[in-house]
Amino acid sequence: TTVSWRAALLSVAPLLLVSILIVCYEIPKRAGPKGEPRSFDQIGATLTALFGTSSLLFLVNLSNQSNNRFISVFSIAISVLSLITLLIHESRCSNPLFQLKQLRKRSFLVPTGINWIVQLVYGGMIFLNMQYLQLVVGLSAFKAALLVVAATLVWILCSSLSGVLSKTIGSYRLAMLGLITASIGYGLIGFAGVSPNPFVLTVGFILSGSAGIEPAIMVHGVLASYDEDQRSFGASLNAMVMRYGLSTGIALSGLVLSTNLSSMMNETLSRMGESMKLNATGSIGGAFRVAESLPENERNTLISSAKLAFVDGYRDFYVLAIALYMVAFFILLLQSRGGRRWTSYIGSQFSKLSPFR
Repeated sequence: TTVSWRAALLSVAPLLLVSILIVCYEIPKRAGPKGEPRSFDQIGATLTALFGTSSLLFLVNLSNQSNNRFISVFSIAISVLSLITLLIHESRCSNPLFQLKQLRKRSFLVPTGINWIVQLVYGGMIFLNMQYLQLVVGLSAFKAALLVVAATLVWILCSSLSGVLSKTIGSYRLAMLGLITASIGYGLIGFAGVSPNPFVLTVGFILSGSAGIEPAIMVHGVLASYDEDQRSFGASLNAMVMRYGLSTGIALSGLVLSTNLSSMMNETLSRMGESMKLNATGSIGGAFRVAESLPENERNTLISSAKLAFVDGYRDFYVLAIALYMVAFFILLLQSRGGRRWTSYIGSQFSKLSPFR
């Protein structure tokens, strides 16, 4: 199609307006602890939405700063100002949207952060996988969908069984196992190349579905950190974090992909006009459309270059995903009983060696 990935992402802006209208006019008054009427924090909700959309707009435009410098500067400025204003407002509001004391609880920060990481990676996978399978590997829509459905089924199965399994082997151990298994799957997918081995690619997609363990376990940990009368809001905030993580993953994967297309295809596009260069480096689909207007030799060269550049960006995204999962793994390791004993032992050994003891 002629719709760029930036336009596709920005097309959800009308939904933001609808959401704001629902918040302002449809959400009923909340009851306080003693049944007294308590108004909804509309200012906090608006500032939160403004921060989310402006930060995503900044990420979307990072890939083409020369033509969108004003938008990039404006969006990051709005993002920072709205976040600062939100924190100040919430600290002074009598009925805040978010209680800042939650930020002092590791039981809130750890599962929320890990949930955001998992959703970020999942958002990037949604954006990149079908393009890779169909435009690079050359699979039909049906075969590509089978691989994605296999990963989704494993995700659902792992999420459904996580409650039972966590009682058997422990929630932290199960979550760490899910991160390791999914990372192995990401490695098999990300390094598959232009002509992947079908069996290895299938195993990679199946293993990637084990990341479904994380949201199920982390949501329970997040809600447990809230007071009883705040847990319904905690569920809403967790859903918002998940959606923001998905959107960030889509924007970030688009940025990685566009950067690789621009850097690796300069030589191939050196003799083309600026408009053709912009179209060819915006997405792999754009490169294919530009190639259709070229002579056969140049067309094949451009298509090959686009596929190699896409695979390079695809690999970079999955390397980033594995790195983020390893960070999450070590955070969970340090939060576990064994991890706390280990860090306590290391700290005691360092204290013995300290000259200031």
